[in-house]
Amino acid sequence: MDHVWGVVVRATVTYLFLLVLLRLSGKRTVAEGTPFDLVVAMVLGNLAGAMIWGEVPVAQGLVAMGTVMLAHLCVVYASFRSIRFDQLVGSGPVPVLRDGRTLRDGLRRARMNTGDLDVQLRLHGRENPREVAEALLEPNGEVSLRPTEDARTARHRDLDRAA
Repeated sequence: MDHVWGVVVRATVTYLFLLVLLRLSGKRTVAEGTPFDLVVAMVLGNLAGAMIWGEVPVAQGLVAMGTVMLAHLCVVYASFRSIRFDQLVGSGPVPVLRDGRTLRDGLRRARMNTGDLDVQLRLHGRENPREVAEALLEPNGEVSLRPTEDARTARHRDLDRAA
């Protein structure tokens, strides 16, 4: 029975500590889901599991988790402060479509095929690639589109011009 209570205590401490770490890391870490965030999540998850099952003492696990999160926050801060560092550790957006034409080199760099691009266009409400001035694969893995002037949604100033 003591073993069960030990698991309960370790799980509770680990859970609360992870909540604090994620709260301190800011919304960017949780919301954007960059490759670095994925690595941090995997490492923290592995450490948390080891702590809960008693494979790693709680104190050592907390120190390790705190160290991983501190290192991650340092990388995030350095990326924020230095464009060069950000380019070194991260990846910028990759153009995959421009002026309705598929950019084969961009698709190759993004490891996408034309079918994947077609799916992304449809998800953004664009059936015809000629309606897209530029499509970029963003660092968080999402595709962003900039429609052509003819294909963009009408705005109030467009109505004023027409009148």
